[in-house]
Amino acid sequence: MKQFNLATLKKGTLLFLFSIIGLISFAQDSGATTSTTTATNTNKTTTSVFVEPWVWVVGGIILLLILIGLFRKGNSTKVEKNTTVIRD
Repeated sequence: MKQFNLATLKKGTLLFLFSIIGLISFAQDSGATTSTTTATNTNKTTTSVFVEPWVWVVGGIILLLILIGLFRKGNSTKVEKNTTVIRD
């Protein structure tokens, strides 16, 4: 039976997550020009915040920092020692 180490599992999980994020981002691309949704209510115009591209960039950066923090947390306290035993 093949043994899976933690690094392989982390790489596979990250590959899966980034693939899903890529699929979602391509699914939202209409290929047409972008438009903003506005609604008028008692002489006030509101614009949807989620249409703005900077919101998606900031959200992606925050998600990336959270993922890096979660996956690097276990490696900070791990110390490996190599010991060579020579017998006469």
